[in-house]
Amino acid sequence: MHIDPRVIEAITNHFGPQISAMAARYTHTKYPDEQRRVLKAWAQRIRNAADRVEVAAANVAQFQLKEQTS
Repeated sequence: MHIDPRVIEAITNHFGPQISAMAARYTHTKYPDEQRRVLKAWAQRIRNAADRVEVAAANVAQFQLKEQTS
């Protein structure tokens, strides 16, 4: 979904090993607008899956088969 790892960490309240102890202590940014956008997109994916809505993946290329000539 191309989500910034910092936003995922803020949503789950788990910070990865790349954050220093000092940064963890003094950084209180929660990215509320980004969290809202990500959580709405995730909720829509869950709704689509539950309702069996077929959504084309953005990272999948559709290929056309060539007609075979005899």
